[in-house]
Amino acid sequence: MHNKKSLKGFTIIETIITISLAGIIISILAAIINGGMAGWLFLRGQKDFLYQTESAVNRIEKDLIKTNGSSSTDILVFGTEECQVKTYDNETIDYRKNGTNLERNNIVILDNLPPDGLAFTYLGNDGAAATNQLDIRSIRFEVVQQKGRNRLRLMGEASIRNR
Repeated sequence: MHNKKSLKGFTIIETIITISLAGIIISILAAIINGGMAGWLFLRGQKDFLYQTESAVNRIEKDLIKTNGSSSTDILVFGTEECQVKTYDNETIDYRKNGTNLERNNIVILDNLPPDGLAFTYLGNDGAAATNQLDIRSIRFEVVQQKGRNRLRLMGEASIRNR
């Protein structure tokens, strides 16, 4: 009897098939991880987008609440895209839309505003639009921020003190 040693190992075809299957599995795993990362980045961007707009709205509301309103000169400018008031601590605060920016005293606090990105409405006691400075009892405002196809619209309202 002739004793042949059996050779153990993989043939070249088995090696190619194994490498190909490993490549397919790695590609599938990479696509799953990439999709998860893209979703996470999208949600993180949305959260930042909301936070920036919400911060601007809260700032406007806080400042407008500080309006004294005891005389007709405390609301200095009351336009649809600009509101300038004098606060009870005698500070002048001016909010305006300048191009695609929302500015507070000429400092940008929010960018990426579309053409309808800022709107002020001045209301009287009955909730209807006030026609003159003396009738203003509250100021309603709307801020819109847009990045690409994402559009966020937030509103706020502040009552005028001492009126």
